[in-house]
Amino acid sequence: MSMSAHVKVGETTRPTPNQGATGNPPPDTYNVSLEEDLLNALQSIKTSGSFAGFGALSRPPPADLSVNEVGGITMPLTDSQAAQLIKKARQAPYGKGSDTIADTSVRNTWEIDGDQLTFRSPAWPGFLKALCAQVAQDLGIKIPINAEITEKIPGMFGTLIVCLPSVHQGGEVVLKHCGQKKVFKTSAATQSYAYWYSDVTHEVLPVTSGYRWVLTYNLAIDLKVARPSAELQRSTTQALRDTLRRWLAKEPRSRDKLPVQTLKDLSKELPVDIFLALLEKEEMGSCEYEIWRREDYRYDDSGGDDTDTSFHELNDVFGLDYRVKTLVDLKGRVVTERLPLKQKDILEPDCFDDIREEESDEGYMGNSGPTATHWYRVTAVVIVPRDSLLPFFNSGGLPNRLAPQSAKSQIRYAVRSCLDFSHMHASETTTNTLMAICRQIWNSPHNETHNISLDEDIICDILKTAINKGQFSFLKEAAAHHGGWLPKRFFAWARRWLRTGENDAVTRFNTIQRGLRIAISLFPFFADQFKALTSFVPIPNDDVAPDDAATPLYITDWACETLRSCLDSSTASTLGHEDGPAMVNLVQYYDNPITFLSQEVVPRLANKRDMAAFYLAFLARLREQSTAGLLLAESSMDLYRAEAKSFIFAMKFKRMCRKIEPPANATRMTFAHTKSPAVDPRTSVSHEPVASFFSDIIQASTETDDLTALFASKLRGNAFLLPSPDLHNIWVPFLRSVVPILVLNSIPLETPCCQDMYLAVLKEYVNRYVGREPSRAKDFARRGVNCTCSDCRSLNAFLGDAARTHETMRAGNPHTLVVTKMFKQIGSMCRDWELRRKKAREQFDLFDKNQLLSLLGADYAKVVDMADLSAEQPAQVSTSATRQRQPSEEADSAAQELPRPRVAGVKRKLFFPENEVVDLTDD
Repeated sequence: MSMSAHVKVGETTRPTPNQGATGNPPPDTYNVSLEEDLLNALQSIKTSGSFAGFGALSRPPPADLSVNEVGGITMPLTDSQAAQLIKKARQAPYGKGSDTIADTSVRNTWEIDGDQLTFRSPAWPGFLKALCAQVAQDLGIKIPINAEITEKIPGMFGTLIVCLPSVHQGGEVVLKHCGQKKVFKTSAATQSYAYWYSDVTHEVLPVTSGYRWVLTYNLAIDLKVARPSAELQRSTTQALRDTLRRWLAKEPRSRDKLPVQTLKDLSKELPVDIFLALLEKEEMGSCEYEIWRREDYRYDDSGGDDTDTSFHELNDVFGLDYRVKTLVDLKGRVVTERLPLKQKDILEPDCFDDIREEESDEGYMGNSGPTATHWYRVTAVVIVPRDSLLPFFNSGGLPNRLAPQSAKSQIRYAVRSCLDFSHMHASETTTNTLMAICRQIWNSPHNETHNISLDEDIICDILKTAINKGQFSFLKEAAAHHGGWLPKRFFAWARRWLRTGENDAVTRFNTIQRGLRIAISLFPFFADQFKALTSFVPIPNDDVAPDDAATPLYITDWACETLRSCLDSSTASTLGHEDGPAMVNLVQYYDNPITFLSQEVVPRLANKRDMAAFYLAFLARLREQSTAGLLLAESSMDLYRAEAKSFIFAMKFKRMCRKIEPPANATRMTFAHTKSPAVDPRTSVSHEPVASFFSDIIQASTETDDLTALFASKLRGNAFLLPSPDLHNIWVPFLRSVVPILVLNSIPLETPCCQDMYLAVLKEYVNRYVGREPSRAKDFARRGVNCTCSDCRSLNAFLGDAARTHETMRAGNPHTLVVTKMFKQIGSMCRDWELRRKKAREQFDLFDKNQLLSLLGADYAKVVDMADLSAEQPAQVSTSATRQRQPSEEADSAAQELPRPRVAGVKRKLFFPENEVVDLTDD
């Protein structure tokens, strides 16, 4: 047949008045009949949401958060502020049986009550409202929801957490419900949010480094409506599941079983796909209008008599459409929705007869008469020739074909069908369908597919299908479109696949090696490329090999070539802290590791030494390998000293925290579209690796190469270049961490190079991070505006008069101008300065006083007491600030950064100096 699909509707059996009165039917019988049970089950599905979800935020939440007795909290969270919050907080308990226990060995979590928090930003309520709307949409909730930070609220049904900026590792949120599991990795995003229903089991894994700080909200809904839950969501499909189980039971008592089971069995022998569907017939036409009555007609399916008289017969039908409203597979999983259907493709044209309709009517609209629309819905079996499956899916047109939910559901169905080994004889057409759907997405403009996101399991199964079905050209296409989301376990599976099958391993490897290389190279970062390769080809002599079989030499040679290619491509990308260890570990694949490292790897990294996070991790791993004996000790330590020295010379102190610059192949082009956070956690540096590097170079220094003195001198000479946030977040904590390192290595704190380093950095910290106290003078004189009209001349006279503070001009009608001179900006600047000074004092309090006194000497009081910063004291010029500076390396302002040149696409807060007037007459 030329038709794309046929639908079959069985005979409808009407219920008797006594049916349904005794509760649920036996497991092998229907409530009424197959058709009505399926119709009721399909119509009861009211939500398409998930039991939990996660999302990354493109920028830090506009909180301006303040905590009682702690003060304002900056983002990202610093170590000192984390310590303050922990001091303010209480240990979060956990439940064990009927007891509530606080034990840091089990749950090292601290909590602060919501009434101790203040969100000072006026943008916060709007942000939270928009976030709730997004969460409601994702959960499939159609009415507004509220988020409250209090412990218990009426109508509570779920939890929302907002993960605020703080570099950390670990802390994954694991959620489980009815056999399903989701893991949300908060460390992968600079800031993010997650949500779940209250009846979902959740667990937070341990944080292995850094701090994870979140705002926890309870989600609530109007008490007048049923409270949503994960179980309720699942229960919306339970009726469908139960009906299908009865329908597909091995020995049913129902006469409805035979045709469908026969079709299901035949689908394993013949090239057809069997679906269940909710069909809809829509009629639109003119009707008689009752002027005293206008309302929607809805039938009551409770079994009672219908006495509603508002139903309108159609006089003239001028619109008639048929469609597949919902299409599901035989396990009740949605495949697609809203496909048009031709009447000739319905095998039983009278299937809509005697079906009770729904109606919506409209009264007189201008010159047109009253109209009504009737809908009739029945359940059906849909039979689609396998080679017509794609045209059937595409019959809804481009919007339906590229609709995210439809595209994802169709791909999932095709993948499951391809991997269903009971259909191996008919898999070629199904595989062709899968390839065609994927290519439709890959070849469509990006703006049409940016919301199509597949989970990593489906991405993995697509590539497995390509290999299992021998579609090696498609394997290369799919490998080129995984966008970095392909799980590493795919490569372990590919390794196992090589040892199975009819052909020898060499032949099998030759068919997939090109696709594997593409898949590896398309990971956006070298560390991910290396992890993927080691999953397929374990590191030689590695104790963590996935199997006992030795890797053949031809595969090891291929791995070495692939690593060289990845190494070459990495020279054009930004490298982060995870890439550093991988760059050292890769040499274990080569016969002479230290030679390959010094002659092949290091020369390629010559222009990467300004990437501090990467190079610090690279050097740390190099020294670790040398100490562990994995590299020749003498040669590797010589290489370490040379590279450490080059790194110190190349360090860019202004770029310790880098903006995100993702590689071109990092976009999840065919699966998702996300906005990048402002700061890349991969390439940002905290004080810990810098302190570890300082400790390592103390051990590595020689009489001819005093790396410690070189580093201290470089830091002292560049202290004026350090951005003020980095002074507070990186360099002062670094200096605090270095003190015990100096003591441990018997280096006197009075050593001149150490004293100079501490004094230079801490002076810059005081003078630029804290800054000079803003003037508190209340002079009412203001600068005028640049306009010479009569109104502005009068305004300028008022602005320049130091004795006048307020003026109201009521000239003209209806215009009124009120001008008031205020000091809000000065007050805000003073409060900010007080906060910065308080934070600096807290930093100094973390030092040992006697040790800091030894390091600062006579300047101790001037630095630690910050007396020179008072507005009543004359301004002091920092010694380091008088150094000759390049124009591009000017230090930031004492109290705040001055306005900078505009950058396209970046919004900034407007800055007003003291006693400033906003001139709206300027161009």
